[in-house]
Amino acid sequence: MKKLLSIAIMLFSLNLQAQFVNFEQISPPLESDSRMVKLKNKVLFSKALVNGGGELWVSDGTFNGTSALLPFNQMIVRYGFGEILNDELYFTGFDSVNGNAIWKTDGTNAGTVMVKDIHPSKHWNLGDFGLGVVYNGKYYFRIDDGTHGFELWVSDGTSLGTKMVKDINPHGSATVSPITVFNNKLFFSATDSSASIDIWTTDGTEVNTKKFIDFSAQFGLPSTTLQLSAAKVFNNQLYFIANNYLFVTDGTAAGTQLLSDTNGSRKPFEIYNLKEAPGHGNVFFREMNGKLYFVAGDNVNAGGELWVTDGTKLGTQKVKDILLGPQGGVVGTLGLLNNSTLLFSASEFDKNDNNFIGYELWKSDGTSQGTVMLKELDSTTTANVTWPRESIVPKQFLEYKGKVYFSGPHHSQHLRYLWETDGTTSGTRLVKDSAIGTYNKITLFNGRMYFQSSYPGSQALWQSDGTVSGTFPIKPFGDTTSNVIFDFYDVKYNIILNDKLIMRANYGDAQSELWALTTFPLNVQSRADRKIQFDIYPNPVSKSLKIKTKGEIKKVGLFDLNGKRLLSSKDENLDISSLGNGIYFLSIQTNHGIGTAQFQINR
Repeated sequence: MKKLLSIAIMLFSLNLQAQFVNFEQISPPLESDSRMVKLKNKVLFSKALVNGGGELWVSDGTFNGTSALLPFNQMIVRYGFGEILNDELYFTGFDSVNGNAIWKTDGTNAGTVMVKDIHPSKHWNLGDFGLGVVYNGKYYFRIDDGTHGFELWVSDGTSLGTKMVKDINPHGSATVSPITVFNNKLFFSATDSSASIDIWTTDGTEVNTKKFIDFSAQFGLPSTTLQLSAAKVFNNQLYFIANNYLFVTDGTAAGTQLLSDTNGSRKPFEIYNLKEAPGHGNVFFREMNGKLYFVAGDNVNAGGELWVTDGTKLGTQKVKDILLGPQGGVVGTLGLLNNSTLLFSASEFDKNDNNFIGYELWKSDGTSQGTVMLKELDSTTTANVTWPRESIVPKQFLEYKGKVYFSGPHHSQHLRYLWETDGTTSGTRLVKDSAIGTYNKITLFNGRMYFQSSYPGSQALWQSDGTVSGTFPIKPFGDTTSNVIFDFYDVKYNIILNDKLIMRANYGDAQSELWALTTFPLNVQSRADRKIQFDIYPNPVSKSLKIKTKGEIKKVGLFDLNGKRLLSSKDENLDISSLGNGIYFLSIQTNHGIGTAQFQINR
């Protein structure tokens, strides 16, 4: 079994208050096979099993509080988790008596129960259970009961109250997806008995589960394949994409408009998904100043460009044609600064021979004139390029302390670096000239940014407060070789629980564990205010610093003003002869707690 690790670090910054960081493993080695879910004051997840499925586990954020909720010989989690209704998580589980069935749990052993066995076959595949929504106090989802195919179902948490809403396609599967709540109804796409795919609505009753409107008659569109791909509620209206047509509705036929009618041609957009990482849900729109922005091709100039809509046909237009022709100018996602500036990546071509060079950082205030290149992040000439620049697209935009932080290119290498911008060219700069590789999302926790460096041989969890000195990896003292691989792909994989950031990580080998990051402000304490009693002397000191305490010393850390750990020990006598003159910090941990002190080296 892998050795249980705990990393305790004191971190300091000139811009933020000093803090103490404790980063510890809180589970034995395991492989998690689905997203983690926060349920009240616990985290639920499943441990992958060799023969498929997972064992249901629960954690309160501590090692002793992390364990199997039900052993795998009693029940196995199958096909992922659903949603939470009345403080209970719904999921599909398998046991030896009933086979695959619908289950729920409140995070306790006694509260983990089967809701309903909907199919007599033990091994029937019920399908993806994570595509449902909570609506009017019930859970709505799609599932295959082995008789009707995939249809819309509802559950109130009881066996009697778990049933199919309507058999939309009596001759096969309705293949319901996705499901969106709007105007006290559910909207979704489904296939009926004539194999026609349309948008449907329901209030949860069979009689009121019906097709929304006749899109063929109202808009002259094909009625046989209108598949809903995304929907967003904004300004009391529902914006939705169906077969790359953009619509808006107030929930009525008269209040439904086709916004993407390009020059009256009835040709669809190609509307691009802005999502950067795997996981549940898609991202197609970015809100700014009461409007929605998105990236689309209009089939006239087919490349992806920046578009805007205010909910009217006249107000749905291309912001700027950055790159004429089929290539498309805009790629990746849209960042936002102060609700007034969009940030994104756009193509750059060589001015002499019109060859594609790569992607640069652009900004937009929503107007054509205000949509301009913000800065060329990597100005290395083509002759000096050591890796194709088109492989590095500025992305992972995160607003933090009045600026936007993102990962982008530098030195024309296949590496990522952390950048920041205040929306000006001069204020767009490299945070640190170190390939930190913000490959996955950047997570905010207790006033600082955390992200994963993802390059082979240098995987680590990084912390940043936006300064050079405050941007560094979190690793055990003295460990410069081991990789730490973290799952920072989706917010549902990183949960804030009981003032801890819970994540999955792989430290040094192929096994993953659950880890918890805890931070709290560190104030240098006077002797009278210390929670543990100790003395350090002499102070000022020249060669050897002595510690006197009544408790057993478990850990001593010595740090400079930038928070860099210079020494780690368990001894009462510290040799500081190799350190230069200046102010330093000392963290002392005993069996009674943690205390801090400041001392000076003066020779």
